[in-house]
Amino acid sequence: MRSTRNKKTTWRVAGIISGIVTVLFLVVVGIKMATMEAEVSLFTIFAVPDGVSLEDVGVGTSNRWAVAMDGKIIAANRGDEVQATASTAKMILALAVMDKKPFNLGETGEVIEITDEMYQRYVWYINNNGSNTRVVLGEEISEYDALVSVMLASSNNMADALAIWASGSIE
Repeated sequence: MRSTRNKKTTWRVAGIISGIVTVLFLVVVGIKMATMEAEVSLFTIFAVPDGVSLEDVGVGTSNRWAVAMDGKIIAANRGDEVQATASTAKMILALAVMDKKPFNLGETGEVIEITDEMYQRYVWYINNNGSNTRVVLGEEISEYDALVSVMLASSNNMADALAIWASGSIE
C-alpha cells in the first residue's frame, strides 16, 4: 500500500513539474513571438524543406526577406541590399504554370519535350553566364523536375521552357 501511495505522489509531483515547465515554455514562446511579430511582419518568409541548403534556395525575392528552417529564422535581409526581381518573376511563373497545368502531390505532372526554341535559349544562357539547367534537344523532362530546376536552381532556361510549354510563348 505504501508503494502505491509513493507512486501516486511521484506521478503528482511529475505532473506538477510538467505543468510548470509547460506554462513557462508557453510564456517564453509567447514573449518571443510578441517581440518578433513586428520584425517578422516586415519580411517575406520562405520555409526551407529539410535537406535543402540556402545555396539551393533563390533567396532575395524582394528587398526584405527571411528564410526559416525548422521554424527558426536563419537568414534575413532587412532591405539594406538591393535584390534582384528574377526570383519573384520565377515564383509567379511557377504559380501560373501550376494554374494552367496542375498536378497532385506525389505526381510529376506532364512531360515537357525540349524543343529547338527551348534548346536555343539554353545555349544563349550558357553564352551569357545565365543560370541554367543542362538540356538536350528532344529530351523529355517532367513538369515537376522543371519546376524544381526553376525554384531551387533558379534556372533561366527552364523558366523559359516552362513558359513556352505552358503558354506557347515567353510573353
